[in-house]
Amino acid sequence: MKKLFYCIFLGAFLLINSVSFAEKMSDTGLIASSARLIPLEDRFQKDSKTQVITDQQTGLKWLEGPNKATSWVSAQNWIKSLGNGWRTPTRINLKTLYIKGAGGGACGNMSKAFHFPKKVWNIWAESRDSSTAWEFSFGKGVDCWENINLPFAHGNRALAVISEK
Repeated sequence: MKKLFYCIFLGAFLLINSVSFAEKMSDTGLIASSARLIPLEDRFQKDSKTQVITDQQTGLKWLEGPNKATSWVSAQNWIKSLGNGWRTPTRINLKTLYIKGAGGGACGNMSKAFHFPKKVWNIWAESRDSSTAWEFSFGKGVDCWENINLPFAHGNRALAVISEK
């Protein structure tokens, strides 16, 4: 019985510490990969001609929208105008960009490869239903939803994403 208790205790200890380790790695800017750790400064590569930012960790390519408050409708129109498979990011896509204290745009919680002003808190994500859409708050690291019919955007910005081919 003592052996069983010890095995359960050890398993729980390792599980708890592995979560803490993952959180600590995220806070340091080193992102765990199945094969290696990628330092934050190497994770995002920006093409100076196209301004497309490639995430070496996820394989996603990103393009920043207009540097102004952008309504949901304006964001969708801009993304649609890009064509060639560009789409609105999902909340999950945006969560991969949240790196607390990284020093870049969006409240300082995004890679410096992105040039959103630090005062930008929210980036539009996928629609939630016919009258609301999700947004990801880079100030708090959480997703929330907003009415898409508002004439203003609370400073929201748009990002377009495409999977690397």
